[in-house]
Amino acid sequence: MRISFIKPILFLGALVIIVSLACGGSTPVPTQPPPPTAIPTLPPTYTPYPTYTPIPSPTTAPTIPPTTAPLPTNPPPPPPPTASGPTTPVNCVPSGTTGYNSCTDDTGNITVDVPDYWTDINGSAWTYNGEDIGVAISAAPNLSDFENYYEAEGMFFGASDTFAQIGGYVQFLDYYTTTYQGSCTYQGRFDYNDGVYRGKYDWYNNCGGIGGYDTYILCAVDIVDPTSKIILVTIQVLPNDTATVEQIWSTFYVYF
Repeated sequence: MRISFIKPILFLGALVIIVSLACGGSTPVPTQPPPPTAIPTLPPTYTPYPTYTPIPSPTTAPTIPPTTAPLPTNPPPPPPPTASGPTTPVNCVPSGTTGYNSCTDDTGNITVDVPDYWTDINGSAWTYNGEDIGVAISAAPNLSDFENYYEAEGMFFGASDTFAQIGGYVQFLDYYTTTYQGSCTYQGRFDYNDGVYRGKYDWYNNCGGIGGYDTYILCAVDIVDPTSKIILVTIQVLPNDTATVEQIWSTFYVYF
């Protein structure tokens, strides 16, 4: 009896559960969270930066200093070429003899011809022991060489009224010729007379050694007035250059 009673009760319980499920009973059903609301996306916008355009710096035209006179449109023509060869030095003019200049001292009281390439000229006073004793002129390619070396061309010509009161031309020749006695070969002493002046000269060769220069030292006086002045002419020339010596001797002259 008991078993028959229980079965109907179990059947009713199961039926109640089925009906509840079918009618949406209160049994909770797990829920899922709603999906997030989609936010529409927009393409990004880019604001372009302004393009930089460098501003050129202003250029300043170079300033040209004003000139006192307008520049010539065409350059002036070049100067004509200068003639080659030795130039005529101060106190000299071309001689009537080709290859020589006629030169005077600074006072214009004496004159003589010298080779035109002897352009180093000194026309200052003749001095002795620091005192002016007359007028003089020296000429050479290089006066320093002539005054310090035997192997150099050149000439000294002086006239002294002071010396004329002290002694004769022979005594002065003896004095001025001693400089060459130790370094040259002595060739002798000779008379000199050109019709205006008379005196004596010494001739040396091999000055400075064998094959060296020739040297002539002349002392003379005025033939008409022998006590008015003493003349001294010293010449150094290349060996056997007698033409230069003769030109000097034939043209030296004193105007007092």
